[in-house]
Amino acid sequence: MSLIISYDSKFQSLITAMKEAIEDKESNEIVLSVISRYFGADVNELINDNYFCLHFFGALISECLVNEESPNRFAVDERQLKERSPLMRQFVFDYTEYQLSLIVILCDIKVKLNLPDALFDGLLKSLHSNGVVSADAANHWFRCNLAFEGRLNAIFNAIQLLDWTREAREEHFYDSMFEDMANGVTIEDMEQ
Repeated sequence: MSLIISYDSKFQSLITAMKEAIEDKESNEIVLSVISRYFGADVNELINDNYFCLHFFGALISECLVNEESPNRFAVDERQLKERSPLMRQFVFDYTEYQLSLIVILCDIKVKLNLPDALFDGLLKSLHSNGVVSADAANHWFRCNLAFEGRLNAIFNAIQLLDWTREAREEHFYDSMFEDMANGVTIEDMEQ
């Protein structure tokens, strides 16, 4: 049975209760009991619900980031990450695709919080060293990301080439227009 309940009010209540338990630094057992209270034996099926994963892993990872000095400076709280790793492992199992989902959520958090690449890399390494993300999952994401960035670079370069050719055509048009005007050709003559 697949849980397609992302927008159900029961699910919204779970997300709220789960986030509160995580923010209150409750133990992993209490966070799991909150989830179990809402879904009982179906807890393990929640990993298939992207909305749940986004909020669940998002709340756990956000808890493991410590705000330093200013609002946009973060560091990884290694102690907290180590404490929450068993809870995260329980939901990613040993499946590369679930671990990849976690990495994608990390990317989303990176963008939303404007985290520097070094912090993101450190977080990914910490998740790997705590057994949450395997080397295979991290390498797969890295290869896919490089391919995606390669496509983005190719698109960017194609756009630059198109802009350059458009500018060159316009420049050629204006150069020839000014040359014609210097030779006594009027704009009315050009329009004919």
